[in-house]
Amino acid sequence: MPDMNQKIDRFTASILEEAAAENERKEAQLQKKRKDMLTAAEDAILLDSYNFIHGEVGRIHTEAGKRVSQRALEQKRALATRRNEITREVLDTVKARLAQFTTTADYAERLDSLLQNALKVLGNASQLRVFLRAEDMSHQAHLTAAAPGVSLIFSQGAFRLGGLVAAAPTLGLRVDSTFDGMLDTLEGEFAELFGQSLSEQS
Repeated sequence: MPDMNQKIDRFTASILEEAAAENERKEAQLQKKRKDMLTAAEDAILLDSYNFIHGEVGRIHTEAGKRVSQRALEQKRALATRRNEITREVLDTVKARLAQFTTTADYAERLDSLLQNALKVLGNASQLRVFLRAEDMSHQAHLTAAAPGVSLIFSQGAFRLGGLVAAAPTLGLRVDSTFDGMLDTLEGEFAELFGQSLSEQS
């Protein structure tokens, strides 16, 4: 009987050993499957996170670009408004100084000088029509004296700031030496200068 018990013990031990080995194999397979599933889940989560972050970065970049563009447009508008204000302030200051200048004795000399320059441009004209502001018609005598040998006919001009227009009807030529015309030129140059400085900064 002891032989039989030994055989049964060995058989039982063998079965138990195989069962333990099978259990270890199943446990290893289960652990590998669990690890593979965990790795796959982690990869999926990482991919989702990457896609989400990438999408958010793109959205933030787009929104930031829109905000920057909007801000730049607002700044350009504010700059254009300020440029116009400065231009107006400068021109108003020039007009005020011109108005003050036309009340001085130096203005009479300036009119003489403007007439002399017009005579040089108009050359051989023996008769000129000289346009003055209504306020400047009192300058006829000294202007006539400044142009000996030339017949001057005085008329009221449509300009307001001062200076004169000299026209030679026989030549079909005229010289605009009005402060209004000079100020218009200055305003154009001022706007061009502002435009250039703005384009250089952008």
